[in-house]
Amino acid sequence: MAYDNSGGLLVAWSVAEPTANTLYAARLNTRTGAWSATTIIETISNGAIAAPRLTCGSLGDCYLAWTHWQSGNYRTAQIARFDGSTLAWGAPSSPPLAASSWDVISATPVFDSAGNLTLLATTSAQIMAVRLNTAAQTWGLQNTYTLSASSLGVRAAMDPVGNISAVWVRDGASTRWVYGNYYNASTGVWSAEQPIDDRLNTPMMGSLWLTLDGMNAATVVFARGGFISEINASRLDPATGLWGPSTKISNIDPNINTAYSPNVVGDAAGYVTAVWDQIGVLWSSRFSPVSGQWSTPIAMSTTFGITGGPSGTFLATDIAGNVTATWSSRFGAAACRMLVNDGVWGPVTNISVPTIGSVVFSSDVMQTTSSAEGDVATAWYQRNDANGAQLYKLELNVLR
Repeated sequence: MAYDNSGGLLVAWSVAEPTANTLYAARLNTRTGAWSATTIIETISNGAIAAPRLTCGSLGDCYLAWTHWQSGNYRTAQIARFDGSTLAWGAPSSPPLAASSWDVISATPVFDSAGNLTLLATTSAQIMAVRLNTAAQTWGLQNTYTLSASSLGVRAAMDPVGNISAVWVRDGASTRWVYGNYYNASTGVWSAEQPIDDRLNTPMMGSLWLTLDGMNAATVVFARGGFISEINASRLDPATGLWGPSTKISNIDPNINTAYSPNVVGDAAGYVTAVWDQIGVLWSSRFSPVSGQWSTPIAMSTTFGITGGPSGTFLATDIAGNVTATWSSRFGAAACRMLVNDGVWGPVTNISVPTIGSVVFSSDVMQTTSSAEGDVATAWYQRNDANGAQLYKLELNVLR
């Protein structure tokens, strides 16, 4: 999901149908509450569509990127443009990424400060970036970094001036390491790979999260320590291109309450908020660019609001710095909000309590985003069993 420059909310989703995979999109007019007609972006048979990611620029255009796989081929990237002046989607196309002997795992469109778009694509062994001149609709040359050892997942983010921060998991002989590096756009040079921390929590490798803040600094958070784990964070200094020391930000004895499922978000002022689950309680710590320190963790809530506890917490920050956390379980979806003026988490609000026979699907499919005006939207899949039929719905809730 993403808000465009006129406040409309674009939503894209993929559906695995009996004979084909289809990628859909629709736009909510947030002023009238009316949805546009649903647009089919792509349909593919004998293959799969996955990981759609959407971003919108200041001039009204939005770009949707996703991974595209057909039987017998590697997974590649696709991209489509939404024209803000006509409110219409263009045809999908293949960005000019050099042929790779690895599947493309993620394809993320990112705008720079000049209004041009970069497509960041990752494989298990590469970080690739190719820039689109949005006025001329022409692609530039590809920037590729090949990892020295195969990874178990790469996360990369680009700041408005083109610097790229990246982290990944290296599978070692006896442990798994978090590694990182940095691309300096002014020099055109990638830094050497840096080990950030070892003993990444093996069952929870998907909990490696990366964010940028308004100071163009990157922060990664992850669960560390096996089945008895703690939450650690590391920050990249854009002045040096070096990742700082790994810091434990959870302070409860992990032998008593193991910590897992962290997430992190940065705001325009340079503050960073991390949230994680620690056996029945959601905890939060906040990094201050003034003190350069993480705060003592605070309990957001001693109750999840919904039965069953969260399966992943998702964060969004608005332009003022207010942070919204959303989560869900099979039994519903809930939200909690921290206002920047007091730094205190408010009460937990149930935003969906499904009826009997309904099941919420969350984890990777829940999405949360914010608009320039401060609205926050969250969406998730929900299965409703009615009269013996299984209906899969895409649910949306907006906080204004």
